[in-house]
Amino acid sequence: NIRTRWGDVTCAADGESQYTITVSNLDPQACRSIANLSTTSWAKVTVGDTDIFDRSTNEAITPSTLLSACEGASNTVVFTGP
Repeated sequence: NIRTRWGDVTCAADGESQYTITVSNLDPQACRSIANLSTTSWAKVTVGDTDIFDRSTNEAITPSTLLSACEGASNTVVFTGP
């Protein structure tokens, strides 16, 4: 685990060819900024239970959904790669 000024970062292998990077304990502003980073470069990006981007559907959510997903005091963003 790595602690940054924005939140805690954890990296984990998910099988032989996939991995996740989890950034937790994010305030709403940091959540919105981090969740919006190069979303289409990832297989999937989620905030809590909300999909921000899923390559299998190739659809990104609307800005209002991102705002709602990040409204909690402590948020978690998960990037799944590759």
